[in-house]
Amino acid sequence: MASSEHQTSALLFTDIDGTLVAHDTYDPGPAAESVAKLQRAGIPVVLCSAKTRAEQEAIRVRLDLDDPYIVENGAGVIFPVDFPGSLAGEGEQELVTFGLTYREVREGLELAAAEAGLEVKGFGDLSVEEVSSLTGLTLAGAAKARNREFTETFVIENPTPEREVLLSHHLEERGMGILHGARYWTALGRHDKGQAVRFVISRYEGSGSVTSYAVGDSVTDLGMLEAVDIPMLVQQADGSWADLDLKGLVRLKGIGPEGWSRAAHVLLKR
Repeated sequence: MASSEHQTSALLFTDIDGTLVAHDTYDPGPAAESVAKLQRAGIPVVLCSAKTRAEQEAIRVRLDLDDPYIVENGAGVIFPVDFPGSLAGEGEQELVTFGLTYREVREGLELAAAEAGLEVKGFGDLSVEEVSSLTGLTLAGAAKARNREFTETFVIENPTPEREVLLSHHLEERGMGILHGARYWTALGRHDKGQAVRFVISRYEGSGSVTSYAVGDSVTDLGMLEAVDIPMLVQQADGSWADLDLKGLVRLKGIGPEGWSRAAHVLLKR
């Protein structure tokens, strides 16, 4: 386990689904050992995903991580206990927020959907069993996915591109945004992964200069990739790379965790 108290010259941010873990099985496979190697080398691995705090905490336990992590598409950054410069109380994690509250997002989504004449169902409207059936997550995983603090993931009844544009317009009127991932839509405040990544980098730079890296797999990772010195992209489930036009982007061979292991190798041989 890497200690946040130690200075570091390199810092790795990573998406989770389809990157650190396989898209369908949610298994890190070969990436697990690569994470361990980075930790032994004192290189922080900062999770940066749409996943909730509860979901990411489970992954951090599984991979023995004790570094900061970015939740719900950059809505919040959680720093571990005793992180240098922490403003939290003794023995507490520090939470820095950039988004709206879950209640505010839910209310805004409900009003925007009504104005757009759409029927939407958020995770907050579904039971744990329904979320499990919809996502393929276990019941325990579905419960963690429903434990939201800043954003709402939802489905649209009879979606069309025109309806999505209309909903996006009404959300924007309320100071909110919308993301369309591989399976669902997410309503959120005006924040992104890049804003949170830059904030974490600034906290590490308080102890010295760092070279920042990030690895993702899709267009939703663009903000994170733009914010770092060396952006990297793994192959998607079909073997393709996401269509991103980003200067200096390193395209790694390997789908998901296999490509992620190559990303770790880039840092370890630097």
